[in-house]
Parts: sequence; C-alpha cells; structure tokens
Amino acid sequence: EEQEANKLEKAAREAETAARKAEDAARKKEAAASKKEEVFAVAEEKALAAEKAMTDLEEEMKDVIATVERTKREFEERKLALEAIAGDDSLGIVRRNKAKNELAQHLAAKNDTPLNRAQLVNQALLKRQAPVTEQARVARAQAQKARAPFEKARKIAED
Repeated sequence: EEQEANKLEKAAREAETAARKAEDAARKKEAAASKKEEVFAVAEEKALAAEKAMTDLEEEMKDVIATVERTKREFEERKLALEAIAGDDSLGIVRRNKAKNELAQHLAAKNDTPLNRAQLVNQALLKRQAPVTEQARVARAQAQKARAPFEKARKIAED
C-alpha cells in the first residue's frame, strides 16, 4: 500500500509539474499575443487619429468653401435688391437714386479675387485630401484586420 501511495504521489507530482509547464507555456503565449495585439492596437490608434485629422481638415475646407459661396450669394442678393429698387418707377426719385448710388458703390467695392482664390484653393485641397482620407480609413481597417488574430489568440490563451 505504501508503495502504491508513493507511486500515486509521484504521479501527482509529475502531473502538477506538467500542469505548471503547460500553464507557463500558456502564459508565454498569452504574453506574446498581448504584445503583438498591443502593437497592432497602437497602429490602429494612430491610423484612427490620422483619419480623424484628415476628416477634420476636410470639414474645415468645406466650411471655408461654404462661407465663400454664402458671401457671394449675399452680394448677389443685395445687388439684385438694389437693382430692383433702382428700376422701380413706382418709387420716389430720391429712393431710386439712392439705390443706384448704393449699387454703384456696391459694385465698385466688389473684389472677387480673394474670394475666388480662397474657394479654388480649398476646392483643390479638398480634391487632393479625399484620397488621403480614404487611405487613412483603409490603413485603419487593415490594422484592425491584422490585430484580430492576435486578439483571438490572446483570448484563447486567457481561457
């Protein structure tokens, strides 16, 4: 009986040693998967930040373009209103001449060059920016895809 107990005890120690080795191997695999996952997580985070910066820049350019267009539209609306008043014979001569004078000043003050330039530059930048933003989205998606197997391996190793 004692011999059998010693054999069982020895087998239990061997099983415990094997279990510790397996546990150590699993921890090493988990650590390796975690490190690789972390590298891809950092890459994904950087890609996400770049994508956000690109998107923010696109929005800013769109805002500038919209502001330029709004300014031009307001100028045209004012011009049309003054022309309507100046050409309306039912109004008094003083009011019509005042509108003609304002219209002349309004047209003389018009210098579309800076507005046109700002609009053209921003439209060109927006066109060049769109593919770069798309590349950032693709890079982030690839980083997520590359990270997935390591995340899965880590989860398996944790279990």
